[in-house]
Amino acid sequence: MDLAMKAHLQKKVYTQTLLDTDGSPLRSLGLPSDDGTPYVDLNKATYIMGLIGLNEVVQYLTGKELHESKDAYETGLQIIDRMYQKVNSLRAEFKLKITLEETPAESATQKLAKGDMARFPEAKKVVKGDLKRAPYYTNSIHLNPGANISILDRIELQSKFHDMIESGSIIHVYCGESQIPAESIGALVEKTYRNTRASQVTVSPEFTHCNGCHTNYFGFKDKCGKCGSTDMTKRTKIVGYFSNLPGWNDSQLEISKAREAVAQHYADFTPQVPWLHEKDSSKKVMVFGKEGCAMCEEAKNSLTKALKEKGMEIPVEFYDLSKPEARLVAARWNVPLDPIPTVLVKNNGTMGRYELEFKRGKPVHRKEVEYYKMVEGAYAVK
Repeated sequence: MDLAMKAHLQKKVYTQTLLDTDGSPLRSLGLPSDDGTPYVDLNKATYIMGLIGLNEVVQYLTGKELHESKDAYETGLQIIDRMYQKVNSLRAEFKLKITLEETPAESATQKLAKGDMARFPEAKKVVKGDLKRAPYYTNSIHLNPGANISILDRIELQSKFHDMIESGSIIHVYCGESQIPAESIGALVEKTYRNTRASQVTVSPEFTHCNGCHTNYFGFKDKCGKCGSTDMTKRTKIVGYFSNLPGWNDSQLEISKAREAVAQHYADFTPQVPWLHEKDSSKKVMVFGKEGCAMCEEAKNSLTKALKEKGMEIPVEFYDLSKPEARLVAARWNVPLDPIPTVLVKNNGTMGRYELEFKRGKPVHRKEVEYYKMVEGAYAVK
């Protein structure tokens, strides 16, 4: 990441020269606008660092892919959390907005996999695809495209990384030839919105166009059922946009095959990862915030006082989100890293979440009685 930062700084200097030099192709963007500031201010730009191959890193370190064990998955969270801390450190050092991003990486997934196999033969143990013709790393923090898990579990697992990836993250619901009812898509979007930290979810179907009679089909077809032509063009999303499969590179075609092999799971809404759905039967109140945050202290103290006055022996735990271990707990319970505080009320497997409220852009301070009402309903206190 230090090397990536060095490249960003070098590129910034070179680009600034082009913005400032008369006759350069970028000079018009460097001229002052009506308010006296340049149209493009590199000091206010976002400098992104992309991610590729978390799934393979975790597999190399633990022997399991992200979806295959709780330990492997939490190792992945720890790695991305460390990268998140690093970009925040670089941001403070260079006074620039530096963030992580799920980069499209249409060709980088193959190029980097080939390079690693040539330099580090042990990479062959984890690289996916056809190792001789079309190897690839799984993109960004995504699960293996061929993982045998339901789409709900895929969304839940991938979304826990999204708060740390500030410059763009998305989950694709590849539905193949399945024509998922609108009601099911609506239910999926609502569950995702209410229960996960997913930044974006997109439904990505597959189509085939017959070049003979111009009939379109859901899913991939090798022969037209109407005119019998085999001159068919298959089309679906490569990363974030629709394009024709004949224009794809070999590794992206391998990824498409991996998805097709488990297409039924992308249309399955049944939970299939046991450790992801373990019930926590504890009774406690969890306050997520940061040390030194007045509103966080207010939430913790008000809840503690309210419970004590009512004679309720329920612990109030405080999690400082400036610490890695607290951020991992936050990821487990889909708690946002910002704004703060967030209060979780847990009671024998049920959970209520209360996030900081705003009015006219300003945070709203709750009264003690409001904090108490958070736990009153959960524990049926009279």
